[in-house]
Amino acid sequence: MVPKKVVVKNYRYTASQYWTHHVLVRRAEQHLLNGTHLVHQETKRDGTVVSKVFKKEIREEEIKNSGLNEKQYVLQETLRHPELIEDFRASIEGRLRNPETTNRLSDEQFIIAINSL
Repeated sequence: MVPKKVVVKNYRYTASQYWTHHVLVRRAEQHLLNGTHLVHQETKRDGTVVSKVFKKEIREEEIKNSGLNEKQYVLQETLRHPELIEDFRASIEGRLRNPETTNRLSDEQFIIAINSL
C-alpha cells in the first residue's frame, strides 16, 4: 500500500521539461554569450536585428554529433552545472505547494482512484 501523501494523478513536471526549459535554455544562453556558430541573426520588420539559437541545432551539434544520448547529455550538463537542477526544483516548488496547481489527490479523488482498481 502506498501512503496517500505520495499518490499523484500525474506528474506536474517531467525530465523532458527539465531538458527543454532549463538545460537547452542555458546552452542557448551560453551560445549567445560566446557568439558561437550556432547564433543566427534575424532582422525584424522594424529593422532591429535579433540574435537567436535554435534548440534543434543544439540537439544536433551537442548530442547527436558527440555520440551521447539525451539522458547522458543532460546528466553531463547537470553535473557540470548543478545550479540547473536547483533552478528547476525552485521553479516547480510553487506549483507543488499551490492547491490550485498541485497534483496531489484530494481525499475524495483518492477514494475514487482506489475504488476503481
